[in-house]
Amino acid sequence: MADNDSSGQLKQEEPTSRRLEKAREEGQVARSREVGYLFFLMAALILMVSYGSRLITNLRADMAFYFSHAGTLRVSADSITPFVKGLVFREMATTLPVLLGFLLFGVAAFLVQGGFVWSPKAASIRWNRISPGQGVRRLFSIRSLEELFRYLVKVTLSLLILFYALEKNWLTLPALVETGPHRMIGALYRMSFLVLVAFLPLYLALGLGDYLFQRFVLMRGLRMTRTEVKEETKETEGDPQVRARIRSIQRAMARRRMMSKIKGATVVITNPTHFAVVLRYHPETMAAPVLVAKGADEVAFRIREAARELGVPVVEDPPLARGLYRDCRLDREIPVSFYAAVARILSILYQRAGGPAPVREG
Repeated sequence: MADNDSSGQLKQEEPTSRRLEKAREEGQVARSREVGYLFFLMAALILMVSYGSRLITNLRADMAFYFSHAGTLRVSADSITPFVKGLVFREMATTLPVLLGFLLFGVAAFLVQGGFVWSPKAASIRWNRISPGQGVRRLFSIRSLEELFRYLVKVTLSLLILFYALEKNWLTLPALVETGPHRMIGALYRMSFLVLVAFLPLYLALGLGDYLFQRFVLMRGLRMTRTEVKEETKETEGDPQVRARIRSIQRAMARRRMMSKIKGATVVITNPTHFAVVLRYHPETMAAPVLVAKGADEVAFRIREAARELGVPVVEDPPLARGLYRDCRLDREIPVSFYAAVARILSILYQRAGGPAPVREG
């Protein structure tokens, strides 16, 4: 369903590339929190597979060390402080690769959804967003109800998956406390891995679906009216009347250039309607005729009209006109293969004018 703007016009036109570019500059990019959750879930699984065994080994060694030294500590600041410092630094070194892995996957989730966008306008304070009235309206808006519904569905499905994944292990959880730190860590690791694997299809579907939904909402919000499309076209491509005027001026300039070349031409050879070529030849200064202009269809018609206006002879010779149009380039001497045919035409013209035949047929 199309929305209306303030003037009542329907916003039914898809956003132009310029509109999308402006929206990106303002920080309007389709992003989904569910995609971020999916990437964190994948990060957890990959880190558990690649680094999990080493992490468990380090945690077991740390717990054994702490339990073995806890009974020997005296209750005093001098003895407890070094122990706590060692505990903190030891655990930081153990968990640092895990934290870096989550950080990298978080950045990847951000870049996948539209890349890096620097937008000072999006970072600026919007006073309407901190307005109590606006906040209440957003709280009870349709968008908020949609998000609440999706959240309830996600929580319900997550609880069902969690119950299904740990169905066989519920009764063993209380007994883990009495098995000792080594067995307890291993059992919790296996349970955590099973739960994450069970959650993966759900969050894959949620991430893909929510991203497509967010993109749909963004594109719908960026729709334009026909008036907006026309105004933007004028801004990017110029006013249609101005463009038409420019094309008219360009055609006039091209016509003047063509007229200037035809003005000093010797003969125009035509198809008679589809092609026209313009030759110039001065026996005193040129070794062979030069093709100074050529055209097809409408351009050929203009060449013929210009030649008649300027008094340049127009000769119909379809094979020769087609051959010269196809094989001869502008401002170049005609190929030797056309000498004989052109010489006959020029000889006739010079005889009519009372001059000598200027081109040799050999």
